Amino acid sequence: MTNRPTTTYTIRLRPIDQFFFGGETHHELDNRRQYFHRSNAYPQQTSLLGMLRHQLLIQHGLIPLGKANQQKAAALIGDTGFDGQRTDYGCIASLSPLRWLSNGKVHDLRHFEYLGTGKDAQRPRIRWENKATSIRGASTGIPILEHQIKNSKTHALEPQPWTAKTSFAAKLVHDTTQVFDLEAIVKEVEQVGIWKDREGKAKEEGYFKFVYQRMETGWAFVFQASFYDDALLDGNPVRFDTSKRIITMGAERSPFELEVLADAPSFPSNASPSGGSLQKLTLISDALVEDEAAFYKLSELSLCDATPFRHIKSAVHAENHNYDDLPDRSERRHLLRRGSVFYTQNAKSLADELERHTAFRNIGYNHFIIENP
Repeated sequence: MTNRPTTTYTIRLRPIDQFFFGGETHHELDNRRQYFHRSNAYPQQTSLLGMLRHQLLIQHGLIPLGKANQQKAAALIGDTGFDGQRTDYGCIASLSPLRWLSNGKVHDLRHFEYLGTGKDAQRPRIRWENKATSIRGASTGIPILEHQIKNSKTHALEPQPWTAKTSFAAKLVHDTTQVFDLEAIVKEVEQVGIWKDREGKAKEEGYFKFVYQRMETGWAFVFQASFYDDALLDGNPVRFDTSKRIITMGAERSPFELEVLADAPSFPSNASPSGGSLQKLTLISDALVEDEAAFYKLSELSLCDATPFRHIKSAVHAENHNYDDLPDRSERRHLLRRGSVFYTQNAKSLADELERHTAFRNIGYNHFIIENP
């Protein structure tokens, strides 16, 4: 790890209109021939890194790239994008996980943890059902996750076991009193269109339906980015442009207002992992683990999901792409989905596995919160 001094900015990205962030379905096998394309609800960490690198190139007059400024661009933002191995992106030191911002409060995306708001909202809780057998010597009993369900006849809240059929519903959570359904904040918008060739003629079988996303007024994406204070370009210090401006992101170049916040909101912090006592580890970003089966065995109870992941392979170069060029993409992987929960007496072992993937963690993957349930 480097000890170079850094400056950290809190960056808000407010959608100006509907937006589109393509995923595996959108890009795989030149899917422009497929009829249906659905946007992800939020950008990947690799998209945030790509946006910062592009903004730095614009800021320092290195767009369009040519052979004359290729070396400068590599010094400014690194000579390649994310590849799962390296952590050198020029003046960019690191990124935090993406979060959601509303009324000055930061919200994480969680699953299974919060059932809703109002007087009847209850957090799931874990209890140990006494049995003769032990769970890997950690405790006598079987871990059971319960939540409170209102009895339709008595209207009393009664404990019910959490089952595999319980929805992996996405919630935006600030604290126990402020919980929002993601689908209520980011809503789908359908749009039908047709692909055209470079002469403007409609292509045969070129009709498609895009499902864009639109964010409710008052909400925005937010993340933190750190930049090296000692980074130089042509002997001059490199500083990120903190002025408010309109940028474009995503497969359809969707417009966003970028603003560096002077008064940064507070971000949640970790409890220290302890040995022997039950703790809850929650992923606040998608996460890579080397051996999922072994990772699951470190927990007494896991409530999790996986999401497909690929990234664009890019390098600083001067060549122009033609109209039909497709980006070179990495092989497909699966990451543990943000919001996944692990109840464990081995929180340190889980944390060690997540933290050792430094290239992913450096740009905002493999981050987590440890809590005492």
